[in-house]
Amino acid sequence: MKDWQGGIIAEGLSDPTVINKLTVYSATISKDDMPIDYEGNVGRWHGYGVRCSREEIDALQQKLQEEAEVI
Repeated sequence: MKDWQGGIIAEGLSDPTVINKLTVYSATISKDDMPIDYEGNVGRWHGYGVRCSREEIDALQQKLQEEAEVI
């Protein structure tokens, strides 16, 4: 059951394809030439409204923690 609802910004993920594993109910793309990092790069933000189960959240959290350990 998809009990949880929230938002994810693709640019905040090292592997944004994890969004494909969730149920996306909305997508927003910003205007071009928006600041996307602290290094002065510009581009577009990609925001997604998602619904997911507790198990999907746990799996995503585990993946993000593993990636953070590598950095």
